[in-house]
Amino acid sequence: LVSEVLPVLNRLKSSKDQSILSEWCATMYGEDNEQRMKCLDIALEYAMKASSEIEQKINCKLNSDVVVEEKQALDRVRRISNKKAILSDKKQVNQILELSKYGDADQFRVVKMMIDDLSVK
Repeated sequence: LVSEVLPVLNRLKSSKDQSILSEWCATMYGEDNEQRMKCLDIALEYAMKASSEIEQKINCKLNSDVVVEEKQALDRVRRISNKKAILSDKKQVNQILELSKYGDADQFRVVKMMIDDLSVK
């Protein structure tokens, strides 16, 4: 990730664009890949920075374009935060299941199906 994505992100001028690209990069990795979480961490950092930049614009001048832009930035922060939380929860549950020594195969199969339904889109 660092050698491949960060140089491109650093060349982008807009925090919004950096966030969008980082979030897209996360989708290129499988849910079990640690790089996915790293991409989402970076995407969230840039999304929060973009939101702050837009908030500063609002303080200077209030118009409908800036308000719409702020709403989009806040939605992006929420979306990325939710993706991170789901991925983290899924990873944690998988770790618990792998360490568990109790239960039968049917119970684990049902729980595994439930975990797989927590897909991060």
